[in-house]
Amino acid sequence: MDEQIEQMMRTLKLGGLAKEWRSVEYMNPEQYVTDLLMVEMREREANRINRMVKTAGFQVLKTLDDFEWKSDLEIFVGLTREYMEDLQFLAPKENLVFMGAVGTGKTHLATALALKACQEGRWVRFFTAPALANILLEKNRRGTLNNFLGTLKKVELMLYIQITFLSYTRNPTS
Repeated sequence: MDEQIEQMMRTLKLGGLAKEWRSVEYMNPEQYVTDLLMVEMREREANRINRMVKTAGFQVLKTLDDFEWKSDLEIFVGLTREYMEDLQFLAPKENLVFMGAVGTGKTHLATALALKACQEGRWVRFFTAPALANILLEKNRRGTLNNFLGTLKKVELMLYIQITFLSYTRNPTS
């Protein structure tokens, strides 16, 4: 009978219930149904967040808990750690620009802020400059650029990482 119940739950797309329904304690009908529905709602929310993180396209997941604030990471005057960590820049649609030498944590901080935004249910996309340029060129070549740009309008936070490689070749005549 348990397998039959689980199969019905899966047929009805109640995957959270199918996994957890046995662990819900029964005290009265209202409490039991409420607790079952809460199990399913939590599962769906977790799945939604996981889809959002996957759709964002992060190269590596970084968190604020792992971030070490260094003095050589340059941020604009007036920006505070709390302002950034609380994602207060999203409501007024402000841009954040992080500057600093290699290894100062620019990408880690940006990725951690974007991941937190995903976890709070906000739509995020992650691009490196070369990857975004290639995507735009490819979409334009295929005639789907406007559709792609339309999907970006739904994004609440776009993470754009500029990767710079400097190469120096010494002039052999000097």
